Amino acid sequence: MIQNNRKIITIAIITFFVILLVVDRYYWAQISQWREDQATNIWLGYTSGVRNIPVGLISSTDIPNPNGMVLLGFILSALPNLLSVSFFLGLIQIVLLTLVGWRSFGRDWKYFLLAVIPSLLSVILRSSSVEFWNQYTMTLVNICFIYLAVRYLEKPSLWSLPPIIVLILLAPSLYLAGIVNAIVMAFLTSIILLYRRPRLNGAFPVLIILLILISSSIILTWHPYFQNVGLEQILGYRKGSLGMVGTLHTFWNAFWSLPNYVTFQWTNSSEFDLTFKHASPQLLSSTSNFLLKLVGRTYLLQAVFAFTVFASLLVAIVWKLTSSKNFEIRVNSPALRLVILAGLFISLSYGISSWLNGPAWIEGERPDQTVQFLPMFLFIIFLLPTAILIGGCAGKIISGISYISLAGFSIINILCGFLIIRDHLQYRGDVLTEADVPLIQKMQALDFIVTDWKKRSNSNIIPVDYDIGGGKWDWVPEFGNKLLQWYPAPMTQGRSFDYELLRHYDLINWQEGKQIRAFGNARYLVTYAFEAPPQSNRTGIRHYIFGRLRVSVLEE
Repeated sequence: MIQNNRKIITIAIITFFVILLVVDRYYWAQISQWREDQATNIWLGYTSGVRNIPVGLISSTDIPNPNGMVLLGFILSALPNLLSVSFFLGLIQIVLLTLVGWRSFGRDWKYFLLAVIPSLLSVILRSSSVEFWNQYTMTLVNICFIYLAVRYLEKPSLWSLPPIIVLILLAPSLYLAGIVNAIVMAFLTSIILLYRRPRLNGAFPVLIILLILISSSIILTWHPYFQNVGLEQILGYRKGSLGMVGTLHTFWNAFWSLPNYVTFQWTNSSEFDLTFKHASPQLLSSTSNFLLKLVGRTYLLQAVFAFTVFASLLVAIVWKLTSSKNFEIRVNSPALRLVILAGLFISLSYGISSWLNGPAWIEGERPDQTVQFLPMFLFIIFLLPTAILIGGCAGKIISGISYISLAGFSIINILCGFLIIRDHLQYRGDVLTEADVPLIQKMQALDFIVTDWKKRSNSNIIPVDYDIGGGKWDWVPEFGNKLLQWYPAPMTQGRSFDYELLRHYDLINWQEGKQIRAFGNARYLVTYAFEAPPQSNRTGIRHYIFGRLRVSVLEE
């Protein structure tokens, strides 16, 4: 009877937690950004077709990215609207993180919780999980690789290679900087193949599948890409060479500085707004800003605790080997394996990025690009104290502090996330941040526009103009000119609105096909509610407010 009650309670707790995670990601999806970069990727995927996608968007180095994000946009466009796309991306992250924990620890809940809960509840990962950005999408690729690597190490099989090869091919196609991830995954795959050699049974069909995957990648991505982008453009970005000494120093620094940047990289809340879009202190309440500081502090405390405990346990091992003292101490292989995989992935990535003259992540450059490694940072700091288990009172103290820290980190991140969502949904001031206005407000404005239009006309051409540069995105139309040699006016202001109009309502903006669009002549004018309303010479103009957006309707 008691056992049945415990089982019911356990199922109830798990069900509640799953519902909490799902609802949480849905609300994060409501405040997702969906500005022109994200929207253009899915727009091109929906409108161009797989055979007509030679390149992706222009990167920060003025070189076109490969077409991986657009191809992914083609797949995601099967979902009914942008809200469902963001929600789906958030759910995928939940599933992959859970698979890593389950594959590593099975039903050993003590370590499963330490591995999975921090990443599932991290406010940074929850916020970024719903964004269709290149660098944030790489988080899913990395987590998936860790899962496949753990699965292979548990049960070596050649059949683990095809999905790993898919990830290696996918990473640079999503993002030019993903070449770093591809190199790291290829190197680590080689290491684990040598460490645990698989049986060669079924080698021929696996080889055929690998050839098909590589050929498909060449046909879909790399052949059209290099027909339009010269190899010298990419190689030219890597200016100079570090030489042998410089290369050795770079990788030495990346490996031996690992405890330093694992400890301090995610502790400074003043830099969080560079990391994820929803963290701007100007928009958030004082309580949210305070909790963001606590997010950094609890991370720091756990990191210091982790490295202190691990160093002490190493000393204990040496003491046991060199003395007659007899006490229980053993290696927790699943935890240590996950820590080693995460540490190698991070340090190799940081070293290779610097070696390729990319961002110096080790020095804190481009923190938005390092979000992809945050799950691995969390694996390290929460599993490291349990990678070596010691018996007696010391072991109980370490375990107790680990779970107290886990509880504190989780509660603070949950509350912080809830308050950030509330702040963005309720804010009505004039501060415009990189997060833009919540997606749900854009959808409400569009629903009003479409409802009004269908009362007046049966045409599928709808007159909507946008003036939503806000001083942050005024560069978009001119920048979009760089894509005109491949696509007809894809990157324009209001692209997320136009995608929703086409995908969800089967309507086409009356200025579609124009890169530089006029403003003020359409029936519907979309502007920010905190800016001056548009003026018109027409006899009547009515304004409707949807959160921080204004829809102005010009009467005929």
